[in-house]
Amino acid sequence: MKTKRFVTWLLILAMVTALCAVTVSADSGSYEPGSVPHTRQIDDLLVIGDSIPAGYGLFGQWDFPGRLNMSHGERVEGAYPWLLGDALQAKHVYNMARCAYRTTEVLRLIDPAFDEELARPENTMERFISDCIFYPSGITNVNDIPTAAAEAEQEIRSADAVVINLGSNDGFTAALCAPMLKTMYYTYGMSVERALTALEGKFKNIQSVQDLAGMIMGMGIHDFLTDYNEGMATFQKYYERIIARIRELNPTAEIYYVGMFNMFDEVKITDFSEPGILTDFGNKQLMEIFRFVEEQSVWKDEVTYVDIKDVETHEMVTMTNPFFYLNFIVTAHPTYKGHQQCADIILDSMNLRALGHRGDIYPDIGPVDPLKDGEDPSSPAAELIAGFRDVLKGDWYAGFVQYAVDHGFMKGITEDLFAPDKTLTRAEVVTMLYAMEGKPAVTAQSTFSDVLDGDWFRDPVLWAASAGVTAGYEDGTFRPGQNVSRQELATMLRSYASCKQKDLTASGDIASFADAASVAGYAAEPMQWAVGHDLIHGKPGNLLDPAGVSTRAEAAVMFRALDLNVLA
Repeated sequence: MKTKRFVTWLLILAMVTALCAVTVSADSGSYEPGSVPHTRQIDDLLVIGDSIPAGYGLFGQWDFPGRLNMSHGERVEGAYPWLLGDALQAKHVYNMARCAYRTTEVLRLIDPAFDEELARPENTMERFISDCIFYPSGITNVNDIPTAAAEAEQEIRSADAVVINLGSNDGFTAALCAPMLKTMYYTYGMSVERALTALEGKFKNIQSVQDLAGMIMGMGIHDFLTDYNEGMATFQKYYERIIARIRELNPTAEIYYVGMFNMFDEVKITDFSEPGILTDFGNKQLMEIFRFVEEQSVWKDEVTYVDIKDVETHEMVTMTNPFFYLNFIVTAHPTYKGHQQCADIILDSMNLRALGHRGDIYPDIGPVDPLKDGEDPSSPAAELIAGFRDVLKGDWYAGFVQYAVDHGFMKGITEDLFAPDKTLTRAEVVTMLYAMEGKPAVTAQSTFSDVLDGDWFRDPVLWAASAGVTAGYEDGTFRPGQNVSRQELATMLRSYASCKQKDLTASGDIASFADAASVAGYAAEPMQWAVGHDLIHGKPGNLLDPAGVSTRAEAAVMFRALDLNVLA
């Protein structure tokens, strides 16, 4: 009964999400998983996470009552923790992953002091919400926690490698759940059993999407971004404590953090529309977690980041299909192939560490520090540029990167990584132009729903918008994480040159390029201007490739030309 009641509110969460989403398609990775030589054997493997490493969506959940079966850490054939264990010839695999877990629930299990904190009067609502999430994992009473915590502590102490796969439930999912769970708390107090029973009764009265929407609205949905930001702040705070506790119990284990994938990747409002705000928001959370774990966390040098954002997930039927609502909680998880991709990518990271590297695999660029053509990175021929491990003296973009870094308008994504092949985003472009401008003070308030106080790109975005360098979109977003095409980049650079009252008359001949006709109408003059100032050159095959994405290496070339040929 407790499992069915938990799924009751989980299905409501699925339906709330489904009110906006329609289709999700699988994508392929940015490099070929399994491409790093396999050299590892790890005796004791510990996996900590949520429903993804728990294997939800892989075993008999396409029909009832199968979809009501939550994963409690048991061996699920095809789930990546067990694929990893087999590949590593591990003698012991412990899967401490449970459906719906956030950093809050993990911290309660591994740090007794934290569970005591939640017992304080000021934390009763958070304790109630956490108890609701614990409910399907077999912990239905606070008296069960000490036993589970003792087992978790022993597993951490003995682990040779710890794989952590948490985060998506802290931000986006928590924000969707918050109105319902908080209303349950205010209505039913601390009785989890009573709250879930009452919710089950309400759910039985739902006959249509309109009924569902009315019920949810009646439960008091408020500002989604407020709950999202609270959830992400909680993730950052508790993530630090989780790593600290692991290190306290086990100073030597390798620690891997597995990034999230965007369950709304390619989501469309209709079958014919372009991906919209849900896709952007999913990417926003993905990149916020990535940047925190790799750049801001005090444990950034202790934890290896592993990107899985492009693994295969189930395809969704359209929202008009009556099975959409029932399928969402399953389809928002990786397929068997997706789990195999997860295992291959994590294994690549572990093998890179065995080869003497940090092992990081970043979004869009794959492994950041594999051996280049068998070259020994300690040899004189592998001289690093600007201290970046992924920019060597012989690379074609080395001199441009050095110039951009020396002049202060580009820097690495971390202290020792430039990520030359990473696709350029709107936030990165305006940040570089903002640096070129000398980083003037910004007093304006953000009018963009996806540009918030505390975002690393806030001031550059607001400056660029006020200066006329670029604008946002009609839906009130800026889409900072959206990739920038070559023609979009040319347009932004020309707008900046206009703000600086520089020459806009130079015009190159783009008609001679084989794909000149594919240049968008708005970008014709900017592309002519960019070619005329040598900011853009053709690609093999005499192509401009106007819609092709720009990489950070290409940006270094263009910004150097802008500085020398236009601004000088």
